[in-house]
Amino acid sequence: MKTHKNARDILPDRLLRELQEYISGETLYIPKVQEKKSWGETSGA
Repeated sequence: MKTHKNARDILPDRLLRELQEYISGETLYIPKVQEKKSWGETSGA
């Protein structure tokens, strides 16, 4: 289940104002940081 958070509740004011210069009042998707997996870790090999 996806959760939505209000940027005002989690971002510093300075960063929120910076983002609002690019997008304001719309939904913004921020992807997870991808961790680099070791060889064979995904397949179990």
